[in-house]
Amino acid sequence: MNTFKPLLKLDIQFFSADNSMSFTTPDGAHMTASEWKQYQQYKKEAETKTNRPYIGGGAYGGVKSIGQQFVESEAYKNFLTKGGATSDAFKIERKALVTSRDVGGELMGNVPIIGGAERGFTIRDLLSVGQATSNAIDYMEETAYTNASAMVAEGTLKPESTMTFENRTAIVKTLAHHIPATKQIIADAPSMQAHLNSRLIYGLKLTEETQLLFGDGVGENLGGIMTAAGTADYTGAAGETRLDSIRKSFTSVYNSEYQPDGLVLSPTDWEQIEMAKTTTGEYLLNSVNSGGEKRLFGIPVVVTSAMPAGSFLAGNFSLGGQIFDREEVNVQIATQHADDFTRNQIRILVEERLAFAIYRPSAFVVGAFATA
Repeated sequence: MNTFKPLLKLDIQFFSADNSMSFTTPDGAHMTASEWKQYQQYKKEAETKTNRPYIGGGAYGGVKSIGQQFVESEAYKNFLTKGGATSDAFKIERKALVTSRDVGGELMGNVPIIGGAERGFTIRDLLSVGQATSNAIDYMEETAYTNASAMVAEGTLKPESTMTFENRTAIVKTLAHHIPATKQIIADAPSMQAHLNSRLIYGLKLTEETQLLFGDGVGENLGGIMTAAGTADYTGAAGETRLDSIRKSFTSVYNSEYQPDGLVLSPTDWEQIEMAKTTTGEYLLNSVNSGGEKRLFGIPVVVTSAMPAGSFLAGNFSLGGQIFDREEVNVQIATQHADDFTRNQIRILVEERLAFAIYRPSAFVVGAFATA
């Protein structure tokens, strides 16, 4: 057995004295500088093999963060060497959207950046995703269906079923924002990484998730599921538990001939569900003790602060709607904006373009828990 393996569970501490470096573990064991370097390498290899982040920080499973990709891109390097008013756009693949929270702490020079709280994103993961090649997605929505199928005697006319469709168009919308930064940050790769990994990408994703749920489709807003026409509604009766309301909403999805594959709850409502107890004080959900996957009645649960307390959304997300990415998230830096030039500042711009089509509103149930 590798002698370093037991140390993975320990918080290794080190100190410097008299220009010589020594290392000690909480149980008093000592390592030389050479042994410390070997231990660090062992940690990195062990974490890579188990597809977990390197204990000392770094990319998750070998995936580079947004900031790392950008500072290594030709767009960034060309801006450094050739100058100009605006850099080329650097496009980021959706699967590469790894935030600073995913990859460990980032450094501004030698100073660690402690970011604010960040919401986990999951609504996009429930939906189907495709690519758009124009600024609009045209599709046909089935609005009515009459099933006239029947047993037919030989020689008689076959019954005719009817289907009604309406033309729909999902318009591509733009999500974007920018921040000022000092000119010196251009030449400081770690600082540039930190700027991108901390808030810019997060802010874009924050708006996207809110739009997918609550966009009203007016102006430059997407049309969200919670505001879409044609969804089913469910309101819990007085005294009805949250679990009862959720199970009945699943029945509504089943009755619409869909299989529910997702449930979206607020953190407050999920807390109440997890804390529900039997008459003898035992928790109803096994996940309280096991920390298992969030599921109710076999259906995956998404907990997000984008959903207000008291409301929920159930449905077949994979069939009910689809995101179309027209332009993946891309990053640009520029020196010409207002008085940035005279202030020795730059602008870092992040944007994406996408459309959202809700094919089958009837696949969703917009719910509200009983208030008393």
